[in-house]
Amino acid sequence: MKKLLILMLVLAMASLASATVIVSVSSNEVAVGGNITVSVSSDDTVQYRKYLDMVMGTATLGAVTILPAAGDAATTADYSVAGSYYDLELVAADFSTDPVAGVHFTVVATATGVIGETFTLELLNGDTYALEDSEIVTIIPEPVTMALLGLGGLFFRRKK
Repeated sequence: MKKLLILMLVLAMASLASATVIVSVSSNEVAVGGNITVSVSSDDTVQYRKYLDMVMGTATLGAVTILPAAGDAATTADYSVAGSYYDLELVAADFSTDPVAGVHFTVVATATGVIGETFTLELLNGDTYALEDSEIVTIIPEPVTMALLGLGGLFFRRKK
């Protein structure tokens, strides 16, 4: 109970500070059914609470990894199953010290849409729900499919 009270106090204090927290993706293009890694990082050592949301597109967020830089009290909560407007809550916190600057969380995203669609990942402030950062990813054909289509085109070509 004491640790929970301390965590709540720390998070309340941290919300007053303005750490620069960003979302980035391993690639801005992914094949249908393919995975990309989404990273949430901070260039500051301030504790924070953010929401990561998948909007405008079809992809699913999968496994979340909390990295040591996020602090020993860092947590995540999956809100996508609760019918919430947000998919994930990410909290970087530490009881004894502040989190370390760097990558705090990684999330695997799987593209489930069709070729040519895009999906957007948004990072929102945990108190004001203001948009802080976003990334757009385009779903592309996988390389093997493109190679097969190219080879198939050669067979349809007629010699004159």
